[in-house]
Amino acid sequence: MKSIVTSAFRSAGFASLDIGSPQLAGSATQVEDGWDLVAGGTDIWEKSDQFRFVCKQAPGDFDIAVRVENFAPAHLYSKAGLMIRGSLSPDSAHLMLICSAISFDSGTNSLSTPAISG
Repeated sequence: MKSIVTSAFRSAGFASLDIGSPQLAGSATQVEDGWDLVAGGTDIWEKSDQFRFVCKQAPGDFDIAVRVENFAPAHLYSKAGLMIRGSLSPDSAHLMLICSAISFDSGTNSLSTPAISG
């Protein structure tokens, strides 16, 4: 199953790609205020992340705002929001500020993988 997520942010310099090897390839369509994402994957957790990502390399300090306008989770662990990754590798260290199926009605969560698996 797939989730549809709309994140509102300026798209200059952003790319859309799958991280890892999700069974269902994702897609992203640029819309007036951001992106419409269709994503499939197993999870963002443990040793190998599998998900759709809209990203932009941002060396040094940066500011970004993300608004999740519509979130249709396909699974209890579906996620939408902001992620900062050390690399595009499936086992990269990362920090996420997210809505998930279990947090969407009550707020957001933060999750992280502090070091590269291995």
